[in-house]
Amino acid sequence: VWLIMALAMSVSGITRELLFKRMMNAGSADTLSAIVGVALIALITSIGFGAIQGATISGLLALSAALVVATVLFETALGRLVDHKSWSELLAHYNLRRGELWPLVLAWLAVTPFVWARWARRG
Repeated sequence: VWLIMALAMSVSGITRELLFKRMMNAGSADTLSAIVGVALIALITSIGFGAIQGATISGLLALSAALVVATVLFETALGRLVDHKSWSELLAHYNLRRGELWPLVLAWLAVTPFVWARWARRG
């Protein structure tokens, strides 16, 4: 599930840079990209985690942490190795006070195991 998300989110980031930022200002492009990211995460995890019923809280916490840690490590590696960004540039991407939405996308990713486990219990 995470690998599919990483691929989908990478394509979304490329789309933001090559399409959205040419069609609108950078802030609007970033906002649209965050919305698309949240939708992609919802779609992919709803399919991938659809059968989580019976998972324990500790299991869901472990899954949540693994998703977030893997994503942050992946983003950091791409930022440093591919985009050649400095550590301060990478950290700036997590600054909610400056309007960065990435932390909210990560928060949504973190809660998806709980959302779909609850949904599975209802079904």
